[in-house]
Amino acid sequence: MIIAFLSLIILTISLIGYSFFVKYVFLNQEKKSIENYDFILGVLLIGTLSIFLNFFFKLSYFFEGLILIGFLLYLISRFTYKNNIEYLSLFLILFLFTFFTYDNGLTYDSPLYHQQILKWQSDNKIIFGLINLESRYAMVSFWHSFLAIFSRNLFTFNPAYLFGLIPFALLCNSSLVKKNELIADHYLFFSIIALLSFSVIHPFKDGIILNHLGSPETDIINIVFFIFTFYFFLKFAETKEVSSLIYIILFSIVAMLSKITYLHLLLLIIYCLIISPNLLLLIKLQIVKNYMIYFLIFIASVVWLVKSLIVSGCFVFPIYFTCLDVSWGDINLTKYHLLETKSWSRDTDLRMNFGNFKYTLYSFDWLMPWITKYLLKTSILQGLLLSFLILFISKFIRKSVQNKKIWIKSNINFFIYLVYFPLSLLLFMQSPEVRYAHGLIISIIAYNLLLSYKSLFNSRILFNNKSKKIFIFSLLILLCLKNFTNFELLFENHKDQYDHSNIQLIGKINNYEIYKPDYSTNKSVFCFDFKKICVYKNIIEGGKDYYAIPYIEKPVEILKVNSYLFVIKK
Repeated sequence: MIIAFLSLIILTISLIGYSFFVKYVFLNQEKKSIENYDFILGVLLIGTLSIFLNFFFKLSYFFEGLILIGFLLYLISRFTYKNNIEYLSLFLILFLFTFFTYDNGLTYDSPLYHQQILKWQSDNKIIFGLINLESRYAMVSFWHSFLAIFSRNLFTFNPAYLFGLIPFALLCNSSLVKKNELIADHYLFFSIIALLSFSVIHPFKDGIILNHLGSPETDIINIVFFIFTFYFFLKFAETKEVSSLIYIILFSIVAMLSKITYLHLLLLIIYCLIISPNLLLLIKLQIVKNYMIYFLIFIASVVWLVKSLIVSGCFVFPIYFTCLDVSWGDINLTKYHLLETKSWSRDTDLRMNFGNFKYTLYSFDWLMPWITKYLLKTSILQGLLLSFLILFISKFIRKSVQNKKIWIKSNINFFIYLVYFPLSLLLFMQSPEVRYAHGLIISIIAYNLLLSYKSLFNSRILFNNKSKKIFIFSLLILLCLKNFTNFELLFENHKDQYDHSNIQLIGKINNYEIYKPDYSTNKSVFCFDFKKICVYKNIIEGGKDYYAIPYIEKPVEILKVNSYLFVIKK
């Protein structure tokens, strides 16, 4: 555990170094300081570089150099910018997160395809038509691209799997910095309290959210991106600061490129532009003064789209109308993947109707079973319903509350409760799997509880810096006590060792060995981080051996053209 923690400190320092570089070169701001939330700048730069470099090289070449350059940039930042990050509390929070998540296993999707996605980027330059090996391998996430450049078997663990702990630590630490008494600041604190409290009271280890930490997945990290987006949205609504709008765009773009289910964040950007007192002046200030950061965001978006086109044949996989007629694409597989995902999400936990598209997609027969067996029985959704009940009761008790400090401005809450939340939840119902909306749900709960608290007490919130520290560290310590057996692992190395014994050779395609888990045994049926080509269907012969695909899949051909691998259907 100690080695893993020290590795995370090095990664944190390196990330802050790149964040400083972006802020110094790309952002033109009067306030020359580094904040906890500036890590998003480092994520944006490294993720963009990772995608671009992978067009020409395998990413494992750059691990050591990337860390070293980031460390040097951090040292330069100490003499150039004011550093508002409280490192003592940050590293203490990071250690506590490391402690109580240290024995977390991989989530289901990570050994299924997340590890393989990282492997393909780390060990190979970009592959044309990766979708034809396995449709899930074509899911392009900006966060995965960011992680891939850090993917390396270091000592006995892969630091990329633990990297997700750093943004969560920075999120908690950001609430401990002295700030103005803004609704946004209190929302940030309430979000952290809601997240940690849910994990403390959940009976299954650390709950369905923090149990995912330690896996190279893309669902949980978007909680951090969403909370910061909504934080800056509230801050902009109160202050109209141009810098807040910049960070709204930064966090929302990275969130959307990491998981397209967060497209609803565009509504927050649009609304901020609408409520700006002088829209033309704001746009002029944004473009002229900070054109460099928008250029970086544009480049990040372009390389992401190009990468998606190369691996799947679609600009935005699995949105099939964005697909082009290219030899390495498969629009039928793209369409089926989208339908399969929606069908899976709309079924109950027993998955009795998964794949029954007539039931889950072309009727509303799925809705009532989903409500009774999923919505009302899933803990985080129960918390969401409870927060609305508390809000309603608090407003009923205090009908006369009309304090603008509580409501910011009535039109803001009108937009939040009657436009943004309903539209976001409507989008969520297209694929109502709770992990696709954890950030949204936690934020709704936190905002409901914040307004309830203000309504009931009708006074300035009595949470100063000291009380915030007490609350946050108390919850983190409770999580550590909940996982007290991890004390035995304090000086043990994190062992990322996976059983590949059930992965069998099924044949060759042009001298490329093809492996597949053996489903006839009781052993694991995952590819994990297996280094050679690992698939879940017989791509050599084709057929219909993968779930209930409603069409015959063609065999696959693997060719090397100008040093690039092309995986195409015959």
